[in-house]
Amino acid sequence: MKKLLKLLIAIGIIFNFLTLPVHAGWKETVTNNQMKATEYITQLKDGANPDSLTRPTLRRKNHFKAKRSYREVNEAMDDAEALARAGKADQIEEPEFVYKGVSEKKTTK
Repeated sequence: MKKLLKLLIAIGIIFNFLTLPVHAGWKETVTNNQMKATEYITQLKDGANPDSLTRPTLRRKNHFKAKRSYREVNEAMDDAEALARAGKADQIEEPEFVYKGVSEKKTTK
């Protein structure tokens, strides 16, 4: 009985260590990408030259929401760069991303 209990506890601990990082990994990546993009867009809005700034390097994940967020963040940075190059930095809007990454709250129906 002791051996069975020890085996079940060991399997439970191993299962916990293997599954926890997988669930939060892509959400953390999405949040970091959004924070980098927001900082970059804010610099452009404040009048920085897009040619003198280095565009942040974004990380990619294979999760479908992460892919969608990656495209959304790139489009927001492209739009902000286009406005900054056209001399319309005052028209750049703060990004409102559809997916909120780690801070998203699930709704149940």
